[in-house]
Amino acid sequence: MQEPGAGRAPAGDLIAGLALALCIAATSPVAAQDETPVDPGAAGPDTVVESYGNWQVRCGPPAAPTDAAITGAEDQAENGARSLVCEAMQELFQSETGQRLVAVAFSRAGDGAGMTIVAPFGLLLSEGITLTDNGTALALIGFRTCLPTGCIARADLDADTIANVIAAPDLTLSMRAAPGGEPVTIPLLREGLTEAWTRLSR
Repeated sequence: MQEPGAGRAPAGDLIAGLALALCIAATSPVAAQDETPVDPGAAGPDTVVESYGNWQVRCGPPAAPTDAAITGAEDQAENGARSLVCEAMQELFQSETGQRLVAVAFSRAGDGAGMTIVAPFGLLLSEGITLTDNGTALALIGFRTCLPTGCIARADLDADTIANVIAAPDLTLSMRAAPGGEPVTIPLLREGLTEAWTRLSR
């Protein structure tokens, strides 16, 4: 597979852009950007959006079968069920351009959870993304594919892992930029995550 980022901004520009994302994260709620879904085109008349601090809960019709493996919607749409699919999500944006740099979504899957990340181009896909709490690894999220909107990483989290994630005071996404492998870290905004996750159980 061709390494994403070919013909795009070099790793140094990627890291600079991520730094700008952290700037906006520190100055304004991510949930204020409530018109940009993880899956472009997913928002529509049947979509419900609720804000909980810096997190949103989005509910809408299940994704089409061709999209389900990417979005994780199959967790809640088994056997062709047509009930609404809900996820708790957060997005970080570049402060100068408003361009989305990363999006994170959790969906309930039995006693555990599905976690989906839309990451920027220019990363070492083989390294995946590590979700950490104060430097302690909670989960490794492997990349599935890349689309025009970014590269998709997806993992299933068991009940103990998602409980640790929801309770973690300092959630950070750690990855490496290509080609030099420079570390890239993106802290997630914690406020509202517990409430958003609780809302998914209704």
